[in-house]
Amino acid sequence: MPSYFSFRALAFASIALMAATGCKKDEPAPAKPAVLASALASAAAPLAPAPKPAAKPAAVKSVPAEKLAHPIPTDWVEINEEKRGFSFSMPKGSTAHAEDKNGVAAYIGILPAPNDKVAVMVVAYKDAKKTLDDLAKEGEEALTKGFGETNPKILKTLEISPDYRLVELTTEDAKDKSVSHWKILCGTDVTDNYVMIVGTPASELKANEPTMDEVWGSFDMRSGGASGESGTTEEHH
Repeated sequence: MPSYFSFRALAFASIALMAATGCKKDEPAPAKPAVLASALASAAAPLAPAPKPAAKPAAVKSVPAEKLAHPIPTDWVEINEEKRGFSFSMPKGSTAHAEDKNGVAAYIGILPAPNDKVAVMVVAYKDAKKTLDDLAKEGEEALTKGFGETNPKILKTLEISPDYRLVELTTEDAKDKSVSHWKILCGTDVTDNYVMIVGTPASELKANEPTMDEVWGSFDMRSGGASGESGTTEEHH
């Protein structure tokens, strides 16, 4: 399995994406990658199901159901980050860790077998000036600057809604030239910005793509949406 699916490399990527999103100059610098990586490795723990609300709030903006490649499994665990205004789901037995500092939150998850070669990361921060173009660029920079990947090739871009965009691309490992396949979901929600990255070795894409699509398809934003037009969808968890 490529090393970038380890907590250490994912921590590097979270630092890179935090840098890409622009921490303010008067804020303290993020922790050194090795320090954060060690913290992630020691803090990783199995996810526990969060209590489900009686009904999804009217302000929740889900990925439109007609854009979903696969339905979201009903037995997955929902991760609800109320402070940052988003949620998404992963299989039971996934491990995860959240870092929230310098105005940027990074949520890192690794899935259990048979999907243990799928990596997941979500970054959230506030900046009313950011666009989906900006977020797509920042997601790509997380791969090249954080994971140390090279030769990024955009395969397709899907304009899901005025609030959501999905970018699909491949990259090469700088050392062994192995190819990885990524999907970057970008979401902008008035002042809140979200970048979700899911990836797998290209050689494992056939087996893992349905799970990748289910993970990004489960993403919800918990307020108005950049356009103010993304209607509330039905509960899909």
